[in-house]
Amino acid sequence: MQPLDITIFQQVKHYHRKIINKAVILEITRFPVVEFFETYSYIREQAFKRDTIISAFEKTGIYPYNPNKIVIPIREKQQTAVRPITPPPPASLSSPPPSSSPPSESQYITPRKITEIETIETHILWWGRAAAKQRKTADRSLYL
Repeated sequence: MQPLDITIFQQVKHYHRKIINKAVILEITRFPVVEFFETYSYIREQAFKRDTIISAFEKTGIYPYNPNKIVIPIREKQQTAVRPITPPPPASLSSPPPSSSPPSESQYITPRKITEIETIETHILWWGRAAAKQRKTADRSLYL
């Protein structure tokens, strides 16, 4: 976490958004480079104030030095982040899964290993085949 990311860039985005909104309200459709630099000059004056810069360094624990401002939130995040385990693939792609509906996206984790990607791939393939099979069965019943 750098001081610029924590405070300064948020201010830059805030003032830039204000200028864009004003341009939209005034129906300004052209924004030449010269005008951009003029507006950026204003944005910079608003965002890069002494108090804002000091606040950024304090919030990140750089000055005065306080590593707990970074370490404690990271540890808390690690403790509260429960990583759900991706359920194992069905034993056979021809046998029905334990539940009758496909797993929701929230049941999957962001894969961090090749094996996790392969497990999710197996699930997607299985459910895709199961859905195709249901469609074929439904199509056949329409003609019977």
